[in-house]
Amino acid sequence: MAAARPHRLGRQGFSLFELLLVLLLLAVVAAIAAPATGRLLDQLAFRKETAAVLAQLRAARLHAISKGKAVNITVEPATAPWLLAGEEAPQPLATAAGLAVHFEPAVITFYPEGFATPAEIEVSRGHRSAHFTIDPLTGQPVSVS
Repeated sequence: MAAARPHRLGRQGFSLFELLLVLLLLAVVAAIAAPATGRLLDQLAFRKETAAVLAQLRAARLHAISKGKAVNITVEPATAPWLLAGEEAPQPLATAAGLAVHFEPAVITFYPEGFATPAEIEVSRGHRSAHFTIDPLTGQPVSVS
């Protein structure tokens, strides 16, 4: 025979009011966390786009060293955001949509010995921006604080 369960006195579970209160608290926490998460994702996307620009600059330097010929990166907004030109025909370099890249001077030359013309670079999108310089002795981009 099945043993009879003893009857418990007191509560068997949560009331509807308690469940709704917990759901309300979770909704408030989610509403506070959502904008911060959006800003974090935007910041991470900008860092990724900036890293891609710096990778293309480093690739141009390595291209000049490996081919033994100077390589120019030119800003030409009419045709492409910027162009890589060496011994072959200029090719456009890709940038993310909405990303602005400004060089000063407008042409950066990487030499086969590893050095480059000194330059200042600003990468911006919306209210975010990052500033870099090209070290003339190493040809490497350096972050400006």
